[in-house]
Amino acid sequence: MKTTMLNPILWVLFAASTTWAEPVINVSNLNQTLKKQNATWVAKDNWLTQMPKAEVKRMMGLQQAPPADVEFVAPQSTIQEALPSTLDWRNKDGRNWVSPILNQGNCGSCVAFAAVGVLETQMNISSLLPNMNIRLSPSHLFSCGGGACEYGWMPESAARQLMKSGVTDEACMPYLSGATGEDVACNSSCADVSQRTYKIANYTSPTSYMINVEAVKKALQRGPVMTSLSVYADFMSYAGGVYKHTAGEYLGGHAISIIGYDDASQSFIIRNSWGETWGEKGFGYVSYEDVSGVGSETWSYDMP
Repeated sequence: MKTTMLNPILWVLFAASTTWAEPVINVSNLNQTLKKQNATWVAKDNWLTQMPKAEVKRMMGLQQAPPADVEFVAPQSTIQEALPSTLDWRNKDGRNWVSPILNQGNCGSCVAFAAVGVLETQMNISSLLPNMNIRLSPSHLFSCGGGACEYGWMPESAARQLMKSGVTDEACMPYLSGATGEDVACNSSCADVSQRTYKIANYTSPTSYMINVEAVKKALQRGPVMTSLSVYADFMSYAGGVYKHTAGEYLGGHAISIIGYDDASQSFIIRNSWGETWGEKGFGYVSYEDVSGVGSETWSYDMP
C-alpha cells in the first residue's frame, strides 16, 4: 500500500537541521538485549529513532494515556462465544478492507489518524466494498474538533465529533501539519465542506480501563477499533514480531487502531500512523499482556 501525506525523507532533512540530540533509543544495544532475552520481536533504525527525544514526545498526542500495568482484569465469562482464533481485516474472506497507512509527522495528531483509519475501514466493511477508497481528512477532524499539535486530543472527543459534526474528505482539507508542525484553522477547508461530510451513527466502548481480550476480539468481528497505549522508547524501533516492552523510558500516550488478533501468538494486530518504514509496513503485533495497556480502552463506530 502506498504511504501518503508525509515523506520520511523530510524528517532526515529536519533532523539534520536541528541541534544534535541523543536519539531516543540505541537500536544496536536494544537488539542485543532482545537477543539475550529471547524476545519475540526485533528492532531496526527508522526515521523515528533518529529524532531528538523532544520531537518524539511531541508526537505522543494522546491525552489521558492508559496507566502502565493496568490492574483491572475482567473476569472470565462462564459462557464463551465461539470466536475464530485469528482475524485480520487486511485479509478477511480473501480481501483487504483496511485503508492505507498514513504518517502523522511532526504533530500530536495520532488520535485523528486512528479515528479516521477506523472510520475509513469501517465504511469499506459496512458497504461491502473493500475498494471504495474514500480518503477522509485527519486535519479537518483534528482542527474542527479542538485538537492541537502541541497537546494532542482525546479519543472520546474524536468519536463525539464524528457523530455530531462528521469529517470531510482529504481533498477538501489536506493534511499539512505533519510537515510544518503547525496547526491549521478549521475554516481552511473547501467551500462545499458541508456537502462532503461523513458521520457515524453512534459509538461504543467495548473496554474501558480494563483488560478484556475477549471483549475486544468480539468487537473486532464487526470491524476495527481505536485504542490507546503507553509508548516506551523501544516501541519506536519496532520492526516485526510480537512486541512486548523490553527497554527504554516512557515517552507518552499514543492512539492507534486494532485491525485484528492472533491467538497463536497471543497478540493484537495494530495499524499505526508513523508511515510504512515503522513496523511491518506500518502494521504490527502487540502482546495481549504488554504493559502498554493496548486494548484496555477501545472505541468502535456504528455506521448509519
